[in-house]
Amino acid sequence: MKPLYTIVIFTLLPIVLFAQQVTKIMGNVKDAQTKEALPFVNVYLKGTKAGTISDINGNYKIETKEKSDSLIISFVGYERLAKKIQIGRFQTINIELKPSAIALKEITVTTKKRKHNKDTLALELLDKIWEHKKENDIDKLDYYEYETYNKVQFDLNNLSDDFLNKKIMKNFQFVKNYIDTSTVNGKAYLPVFILESVSDYYYRKKPKSEREYIKATHASGINNESVNQFMGNMYIKINLYDDYIDLFGKGFVSPIARLGRLYYRYYLIDSGMVDNRKCYHLAFVPKIKQENVFNGDLWVVDTCFAVKKIEFRIDKNVNINFINNVNITQEFVPINNTAWMLSKESIIADFNIFENPNNATGFFGRKTTTYRNHIVNKAREDKIYDIPSDIIVAEDASKKDNNFWDTIRHEPLNQKEQGIFNMVDSIKDVKVFRTFYDIMNAIITYYYVLGKFEFGPYFTIYSFNNVEGNRI
Repeated sequence: MKPLYTIVIFTLLPIVLFAQQVTKIMGNVKDAQTKEALPFVNVYLKGTKAGTISDINGNYKIETKEKSDSLIISFVGYERLAKKIQIGRFQTINIELKPSAIALKEITVTTKKRKHNKDTLALELLDKIWEHKKENDIDKLDYYEYETYNKVQFDLNNLSDDFLNKKIMKNFQFVKNYIDTSTVNGKAYLPVFILESVSDYYYRKKPKSEREYIKATHASGINNESVNQFMGNMYIKINLYDDYIDLFGKGFVSPIARLGRLYYRYYLIDSGMVDNRKCYHLAFVPKIKQENVFNGDLWVVDTCFAVKKIEFRIDKNVNINFINNVNITQEFVPINNTAWMLSKESIIADFNIFENPNNATGFFGRKTTTYRNHIVNKAREDKIYDIPSDIIVAEDASKKDNNFWDTIRHEPLNQKEQGIFNMVDSIKDVKVFRTFYDIMNAIITYYYVLGKFEFGPYFTIYSFNNVEGNRI
């Protein structure tokens, strides 16, 4: 058997080398004199569109395939800074900015009605978003449809050397080549499950109906019979224009809710061009910690005041069982001057099953969805909307060949992802990984199956917080 594993290792080696072309950077930005964290600092790769701003605690992260040799950091009142980076690697780069020699005084414009500064302008921008809600919210549409491409991946994180060096892992040491580092929290992770699907989605307003027809699935690390259940529980519909967003059984206040100013502080960061449209950059942070709120930033299109792009995270102080972090990114495009609809969405969640997540093995769950072929206000036959099940899987969904996938994927798999499919298939029957699959299945479906019994949903039967401790 040893020659076989040698062949596997050398076969996968080029894939691993290619995978290094993704550059991952994370770090913190501080004032060089006071050592205080600097929020909303511009951090970007020189000569590219890849960039971000630091959050309220000065933390930032960038993950991109674009190539550059320098990281540029700029902030009003501070000296511009450039840092060398390594292409195709994970790296932590902490920044200390020096105040400019010439301090700029704050400029305010006063009218008879009110005093204007960045804080009041941010609130006025929020009002404009709501004034134009009916024009931009897809819920106004009687019908809409689109094709979606989903890619779901689960990874083991916090893997120790002791775990990888266990006797049972002797013939699977090649998996070390697939260990990567996340920009969510800097943890190392190993992919153990990957799934992709292509669906047609249909929406009807009256009577309300939402149906997803899964045309094709490609799974590794899970039985085909479970794909329907997995996809059903991974489906999360987030409409920013709703006052509350339902995540993991909790209602979170939307950052652009009508009552948003009661829960968030807003900051107007900058303005710039996004996809040839002038946009305003708005950041938001919680007013009260431990409320069901987010922190993040968004880009709002000038004149029509639609959200063009948003990145938001569940605040670390929010108590959700078994979840450390959730990071969500959404991008929108205008469809026939009728409404702004999703073009891409990314959700990354850091799950843990132990009280001390910093030292215990947990999971990353990541789901990337792209949308195309949008059609609005075109009614279909009633049978499309009236099928009893919300999700319908084609009988031959799991039998599509590589040629089919090459033509229907919205984005081609990179060589690393192709290799993950092969790697996961080779380890999924190892007993220690089989246990992790069972736990992962419980996390996704909210139930743990033990023989003829199902325990759950665990989000409602168990909770923990620092004041009351464990509660059943």
